[in-house]
Amino acid sequence: MRVAAPVSSDGQTVTTLVDASEIVIWESDHPEREQRFPNPSVGATRQRRLAVTNFLVRERVHAVITVPESFCATSQRTAQKAEILFLPVEPGTSLHHVQSEWKVYEPLLATRVPLGWLHT
Repeated sequence: MRVAAPVSSDGQTVTTLVDASEIVIWESDHPEREQRFPNPSVGATRQRRLAVTNFLVRERVHAVITVPESFCATSQRTAQKAEILFLPVEPGTSLHHVQSEWKVYEPLLATRVPLGWLHT
């Protein structure tokens, strides 16, 4: 499964789509082969969440790690149309922890962002 996570400037802390310095993508069975991409929303003044979501669709991501306020209704719908699943985690969660404990996290994948977590 191809998984993505928006991470902060420390390269390890999962953050919102718009606050991320980079987007990390890896295959769940080979986290050591991760790829890091600059956040495509950097420099955008509008539709920043959608810019990242469209990037995830182009990269054929199957699941995205998400924290509260990461997705808005439009970006969630775009991800859902592409059949991207959401893994909700608390702010401050370590990317390495999610990667190393993937078998624990995988059953928590959802078809939508938790209620109250969408950016308005």
